[in-house]
Amino acid sequence: MITITNDKGRLSRQDIEKMVQEAEKYKAEDEELKKKVGAKNALENYAYTMRNTIKDDKIGQSFLSMT
Repeated sequence: MITITNDKGRLSRQDIEKMVQEAEKYKAEDEELKKKVGAKNALENYAYTMRNTIKDDKIGQSFLSMT
């Protein structure tokens, strides 16, 4: 639900309608971008966690001895 208020009287009724229509138009695109950003952040978090795990002396040494 998108709500636009005109508390200070700066926008005309047409301006508000146009803003609502544009918001609805780009809603699906925004949701898709939100999913992509979330997936990218999750991947970066996973890579960061794995890097720190490998850097840990105990785990890193046992990992290297396996190869």
